[in-house]
Amino acid sequence: MAATSKKVLVLNRNWCAVGVVCLPKAISLLFTHYEDGEPRAKIITPPPKGSYEVWDWSDWSGLRPQEGEETLISASSVYRIPEVMLLTRYDRMPIQKVNFCRRAIWKRDEYRCQYCGVKPPADECTLDHILPRSLGGDTSWTNCVLACYQCNSQKADRRPEDAFRPRDKERARKWKGPSPMRLLKAPVKPEYSVVNYPLPKGSGLPVSPSVALDYSQVLHQVHRLFP
Repeated sequence: MAATSKKVLVLNRNWCAVGVVCLPKAISLLFTHYEDGEPRAKIITPPPKGSYEVWDWSDWSGLRPQEGEETLISASSVYRIPEVMLLTRYDRMPIQKVNFCRRAIWKRDEYRCQYCGVKPPADECTLDHILPRSLGGDTSWTNCVLACYQCNSQKADRRPEDAFRPRDKERARKWKGPSPMRLLKAPVKPEYSVVNYPLPKGSGLPVSPSVALDYSQVLHQVHRLFP
């Protein structure tokens, strides 16, 4: 693989992953500066090659490549290839839009029935329309939830507020949850971050790498996706 096709993990100034870029894009960011002279990006050396040291390009370019390490070769010099890059002022988190599907509904609802709260086996998970399609309900984020097989069956073709425990003793004995049925929470359209690492509470200062991420694991995932 050519060095220029290598991928570089990009972190925001809070040390949270925000994306992956190709090496030429990473180099261009390292050479770009703000008006006050601060570089837009710096290089991080995570374990096992380092201990989260932060380098600007002028210092990084003076490091000698380790034996067997892939390098970036220019007309006059040989450089180590960065694997992780830190954006010095960017502190946002990208939002990844999620396509509507059963798996996304399961994830949003934390694999829990939205009527009884139980986490059913995978083969007992069903997609329930809160307002049944027979009554004009649509298949959307706000009208669909995960329901276990029993809750879906007892709700049947009704709205939750119309689903009451039957008077028949045998059927009433099998009823789950309150009567009438009700949702644990109102369903919403999700917006998932690229990474799900929560930022520590505080003033927004840069996060210590020891409490932010295990970058060796992150790099393993990057290398798996971009061999």
